[in-house]
Formats: sequence, structure tokens, C-alpha cells
Amino acid sequence: MNESQAKDLLRQALGFKEGETLYPWQEELLDLMLKGEVPELIDIPTGLGKTSVIAVWLVARKCGAQLPRRLVYCLPMRVLVEQTRSRAVRWAQNVGLLAGEAQFAGNDLTHYEIDWTARDKVAVVTLLGGEVQRDWREYPERSAIIIGTQDMLLSRALNRGFAMAPQLWPVDFGFLNVDTLWVMDEVQLMGSGRTTSVQLQTFWDEARHRHGTRQTVWMSATLGSQKGVCTLPDWMQTPERKQRELSRPAQTYSDKDLQNEQFLTRWTAPKSLELHLEPDPAHVGQVSKERRSRRSKGAVAATSSGWTLQSHELLERIRSAAQGGRTVLVFVNQVNRACALYEKLREKLREDGDAGPEVLLLHARMRPRERKAIYEQKLGAPVPPGGRVIVATQVLEAGVDIDADALFTELCPWPSLVQRLGRLNRSGTRPSTTDVREGHRDPAPAIVFEPLPPERKQGESSKEYAERRRRGAASPYEAEALDEARCQLKEVMESHSGSVSPETLAKIPVSLPVDGPVLRRFDLDDLFDTDPDLSGGHYDVGPFIRGVDRDVDAYVLWRRIDGGLDPDQQVPIHPDELCPVPFYEVRDALRDRDVWVLSLATGRNRGAAWRKARGTDIRAGDTVMVDIGVGSYKAGFGWTPGAKEPPGEIVDRWTHGDRAMVRAWIRIDRGTAEVIDDRIVGVRARHEDPRSFAKRWMELELHLQEAEQNAQDLVTALKLPADLRDSVTSAARWHDVGKALERDERGELRRPFQDMLRAAGKREDGHPKPDVLYAKSNRHGGKPAGFRHELASLLAFLQADQADDLAAFLILAHHGKVRLLPEAWDDENPNDLCGVRREDRIPKNALSRGTVGSWVLNPDILLPSRSGPGWQGRVRRLLQDYGPFLLAYLEGLVRVADWRAS
Repeated sequence: MNESQAKDLLRQALGFKEGETLYPWQEELLDLMLKGEVPELIDIPTGLGKTSVIAVWLVARKCGAQLPRRLVYCLPMRVLVEQTRSRAVRWAQNVGLLAGEAQFAGNDLTHYEIDWTARDKVAVVTLLGGEVQRDWREYPERSAIIIGTQDMLLSRALNRGFAMAPQLWPVDFGFLNVDTLWVMDEVQLMGSGRTTSVQLQTFWDEARHRHGTRQTVWMSATLGSQKGVCTLPDWMQTPERKQRELSRPAQTYSDKDLQNEQFLTRWTAPKSLELHLEPDPAHVGQVSKERRSRRSKGAVAATSSGWTLQSHELLERIRSAAQGGRTVLVFVNQVNRACALYEKLREKLREDGDAGPEVLLLHARMRPRERKAIYEQKLGAPVPPGGRVIVATQVLEAGVDIDADALFTELCPWPSLVQRLGRLNRSGTRPSTTDVREGHRDPAPAIVFEPLPPERKQGESSKEYAERRRRGAASPYEAEALDEARCQLKEVMESHSGSVSPETLAKIPVSLPVDGPVLRRFDLDDLFDTDPDLSGGHYDVGPFIRGVDRDVDAYVLWRRIDGGLDPDQQVPIHPDELCPVPFYEVRDALRDRDVWVLSLATGRNRGAAWRKARGTDIRAGDTVMVDIGVGSYKAGFGWTPGAKEPPGEIVDRWTHGDRAMVRAWIRIDRGTAEVIDDRIVGVRARHEDPRSFAKRWMELELHLQEAEQNAQDLVTALKLPADLRDSVTSAARWHDVGKALERDERGELRRPFQDMLRAAGKREDGHPKPDVLYAKSNRHGGKPAGFRHELASLLAFLQADQADDLAAFLILAHHGKVRLLPEAWDDENPNDLCGVRREDRIPKNALSRGTVGSWVLNPDILLPSRSGPGWQGRVRRLLQDYGPFLLAYLEGLVRVADWRAS
């Protein structure tokens, strides 16, 4: 396929109509990716198609470009994930590359089912809190677009995956760090996660890898890059990276883009800044007595010459800006303040009756069900004659295609302010440059006002209040970031006559810091170890993902429990019913209530297991089920602690017209339903090892042969080098021989693992046979075997004079339960190591039926000796030779081969 055909294919992917053209920067990016090259930075103003990098990767891969087979698209907020997923699914479908079937209602994705059997297609997967797809890891040889939040993706990239069992951490760690192209979008919102992404890529670049690639693209309208040069922006200058420049200048707009009519229209979009801020923020605490008014005993209201949400002038200006059928966007920094403004606007605008503007509220403490309804039914509908006012928090700050006629925003950090300004006159036609030049209309107004400060406490000194006021008003941001924004706004007024068009904003220097803590190489090596520490816990990676202000949400869903189904009998969770709320708010609101917390165990019928708890037990990251009687969710407002009403619709069972039971959205007031699907009892939500047992008896020899063949197929498809292929297939061949372990106890021959399988299973199709070794039984249960079979497999492999340390590690690690530090299970028995004892035996016929003899196991060979290093020394050497990413990747391949043979 030639270059012209590739560009035609990209236009097709993006769904362009006849006459629509690509931006020149998109064509340049496509040319680059067709050569197998990727820019590190994409610095493009808002509204000019940065997300299309997904479509560019799709087309370049289809044209045979040597790019990673998986694109990992990382976003700072979950509200951006669904929109990005819809676009990715649509773009892949447009060019016949989508793995599976998708259905759309307009631009909205209504249903998508992945088909992993479509070998040459691309699957689109989502990873976000409360909703984690798992099947993607079972197909490392398939192309995929993996879209998720920085919490879900970066925690997995650090080998500490949130919302998953520790034994699976290394699989995601390997598969997300090898053969992947990471796209970090809206990096200005990522905090320490931005720094961590730089370090992870740097650690890959500094090592010499025997297989695979890993690349990262960082994108934003506020990257702080310098056009045409390879100088690192400030935020990339970590200790390990600062000595090395960019591989090429940032991908940004060029003179060709400025000659593109559509680009130029948006680039010069008329927008005019209007400030209503404190005149002297250094003295904001000096509030005179005559300008104070007592609100309640012990509290004094704070006022200033700048506007706040309590200013009558602000409310009147919002009201007038919406007249004539205009869209007005009001950004508020905190959810509680947004809700208060929404209620105040509704009360005030009732005076206008039906002629007044429609008022909408959007924030992150709503269920996706209600948020989507607002997007689809309200924002997607024509603006009413009286206008539309949208009160929003940061959920509309990035990635959402809204074209407002007027913008009102509380003061916020400059990068966030640039993103908010990108929602104003986004198309460049509300008004156009020509409209303003010819005097037909004024530029679209952008009004910046003060965040509402906290009230002054009785007896608080002016100095104490000034500092608390400064910090409190800035929350959830740092006060210093708002001070910097004040300076940059002043520069806009003085040097650019108040213009905030993309053309003007591109001239304002942007500086993002190296947010800490900074991940160092020794941290990464420590994180490779998934064994618990002495306290039974694990290294906390939260500070590397969001710093000290990392995601603290719990995810609440409402179900009919009193008078309905028991928690373990409830239908599977639907992602649109999960309401993210700071866990401390949920804990306080439900302090005296019964709740059910989703656990890592397995419930009845292999469904999600719910642990009964009290509200005080809720922690960050928990998925919490409550009865609808709890309430706390108000229509139009979202999460509202203390409210009596629950959400108007919940997910439940429903008897369909043909009497079949389906999962559906049920309206509580009328009992009507909207069918979702026929999932009544789904796969368990968070399980440790889904293939520990099978539905049929599996003979050990045949299982090992099948696992070896699966491994061979995988390494061939992935084109691994010969030495790595041999290690992976050898590990698959040996991984379960430990299940044949024999030992003498009180003069009797015992086979603990075989005894466990036979006790748990039931006779079926002639199995179990008396003289046959098995890998799986057809049921699980019974008394545990009392040892880790993978350690026995390792010892047999080593004592068979196998000299492949890489294969030995992959054998031991194939369940993720024992990897770096095998330990004694019986402190009183020095011969014990993970339940394996000295003089235990593995019959050689475990590998090949009819072979005679045994390998006598000796755990001491894992200890350091004059002849060589101990097990930890061997693993340390493997880490030096292969690096943590590739080592975990190979570990994952062996596990996939085992899963497929199960």
C-alpha cells in the first residue's frame, strides 16, 4: 500500500465525508509511523484531533509498519475512557479491523463484544476502576487497543495491579511493558503518574532487550515543549532521563497546518478574557470589619472585590450569556460547590419560567448511566431557545467535544485553564474571525473568577485566616499553581489584549514540574518481587501513580437486597451503575449501615463474592453494594449523602416477554425495564486462578505435551529469538511434573497431589484410571496437597541436569505464588521448603509414560554453595540479563500456554 492509499485509509478510519481533509500534522504523523517511528511528544492545541493517534496506529499497522502490536492508551480520568473507547471501536470498524461486533446509536457505542478468534483483527479493551476486562491477557499474540485510567494501567505497569490478585500481577506487568506503544493523553492532569511514565520508558531505553519494543508518546496542548528542537521539557528531566534529549522534535502544528482552512478556523477562534479576581492576592486575608457579615455563630463570611460563586453579578452574567439559545459552560473546582451553584441557578432561573435556560450538572460523583444520559439526551440535542447552562467540574476539562458560546471558570492551574478554554468556541465559528472583524459579533467571552474561600473562624487571626483561605480556596489544587496562573493571565491581558485563542495560548510558556516521588531503578527491581513483606502486605505504588493525592474513590452500586436477592445471587455488575465517591465520604455516610464489599474470593455459582461489612470498613478502591433503602443519590445531583432517594434505575433480574430471565435496568417507580443482556450468573469477578481446576480429567503427560505445543505456537507467532523460544517451551514441558510427587510416610507410598485430585473428582468416562498420573480433576475441593507443586517441578528440572536458569525460573513462577523466595512452611522441619521435603521423589514417567526411575528432590540445591549461587542469586542474574519487563513477559507466556492446555 503506497502513501496516498494509506492516507485514504486514514480518512476512511476517521469517518471523513467527501471533501474533508486530514490536518497536515496527521499526515506527517502517519508518514512517520509507516516507517516504524514514533514521536515522543505530540503538542497540539485542543480540538485539533490528538486522539486520532489511535487511528494512525491502526492504519500504519495494517500497512505493515513495524510498530508494537498493542497500543496502551492511558487517561487521567475514567470519564474520558468510554468516549475514547467509542472512537477506537468506530475507527477500527470503519476499516474492517475490529475484532468482534459493535453497535452504535449515532456516535454512541451501545454494544461491543470482542471476538478473540478473529486473528488479524484488533480488539478494544478497557481497564478502569470497578470494570476490568481480563481476557485480553490470554491472547498476547493478538493486536489490541487497551484503554484505561492511569490508576489501572500504571499500577499494572509497576507490578502492583489494582483490583487484581497478586499472583496475576506479573502477567499484566510483562504484557503491558513489552511489545506496547503507550500513549499518555492529557499528561498535565497526571501528576506523579506522568513522571513515572517517563521513568518506565527510560528504564526500557537504557537496557538491551532480546525481544520486543516499548515506546511512549506523551500528548497534551500544554506539554511545554519547544518547537523544532529536541530539548526536554521540564517535566521529563528526571535523574535518569535529563542527560538525553528527545529523539526528534515534538510533533506539532506546522506552516502547512496554518494554511489548512479547517485548522486555521479553530486556530484563530476569537475568545476574549475577562478577569474578576482579587486585585492584590498578597493581601487577601485583610478583610475589613465593615465588609464582613455573620452567617452563623462562630463563622464569618469572607468577601473580596473579585467575583465568587456567591456574587450576584456572576449569576446575572451567566443568565444573560445564555439568552438567545446559547451554550454557557461554568467550571467549578469542587463537586460540592458545583452542586450548590446548580441548585442556586435553578432557583434563580425559575423566574424566567419556560423561557429560561436549561441548567445541567455534570461531575465525577454521578453514575455513568446518568452522565451518559446527559451527554446523549441533553448535550446531543439542539439547544433550547432559552439557552443551556452546563455546570461542571473537571469531568469536562479534557477530551470532551463541547462547543460553548461563553465560558465561566473558577481560577485553576494554567494547564487546566488552557484545557477549559478549549471548550469555548471550539469550532471557531461561535463566532468566527470574520464575524468579529466585520463587527457583527464580539469574541466569545471567557470569564475567570475567584474560587469560593472557606469561612473565617471565630477568633482566627488575620494572618492565620489569610493562609488557610489561600490554601482552602485553591483546593483541590496547590495554592502556588493558582498564583502562577494569575501571573500568566496578567500576561495575556497586558501582552495579548486579552485574546485566548489557540494561536495566543501557544505563545504563553507552559512549565509542568517533575512531580514526585520519582521512581528509581532500585524501586522497579523491588517491585519485581511479588512476595508479601513481613507484615503480609506489599509495596505501595500509589505515590508513584497519583502522588499523595492519588485516587481515593470507592465504587458504590445500589441493588434491591431487602426483599430481593441475596448479594451473592445478584446479577453481574454493569459498569454504568458504579458511582465513584471518595471512600471517606462513603464511610461517613454509611457508617451505621450494612454494606457488601466485592472480595477476591468466589461466590456461589462462580459469581462475584460479596463480603458483608459495615460502612466504617470501606477502603479506597472497594466496590460496595448497598440496598436501595440507603438512598444517598439524588436525581440531577448524583451522590448526595443523606438523601432519601436511591438512583431511579437499578440493575436487576427481569422476566422477558418469552419468560426468559435477563439482566435489565429496572425503573424503581414504575417497574419498567430496559434489557441489557442474558447474563444472570457471570464468571466470578476477581478470582485468583481461573484454571486451577477443569471440567474434565486431564492426564498429566498429555497436559504437558499440550502446554508445550501451545508454548511453541505462541513463541512462533511472536517471533521470539531461538534461545528464548527454547526456554519458554522447556518450561511449559516441565511446569507441572511436580504434581506427580511421591513420598514415603509411615512405610506407605503417598502421592499428595494425586490423592487430592482423586478425592475431589468424580468418576467419568473411565477416569480416574488406577495407574495414570493426572494434571486436573473434573471438580475441585478436598484436602489440599500440602506443598507447592511448581517448586517440586523446579527441583526435578534442576536435578535432571537441566542448565537453563531462565526455564527454571519460568517453571517456578508459572502460578505467580512462588517466584523469588521459596520459604519453609514448617519451621520445625528443616527439610521443608514450600511443603516439599528432602527425599521426596518425582517419577520420570511424569514426563514420558513408560520411563523408569525417579528424581530425588533436594531443596538444598537452591541454597548458595561453592559450586554456584543460590536461587536468589540466579534470579538476580536473570534480572540483569533480561530485565524485569522481559522476564515477566516470558513468565506470562508460559502461564498462557498452561491456561490454554487447561
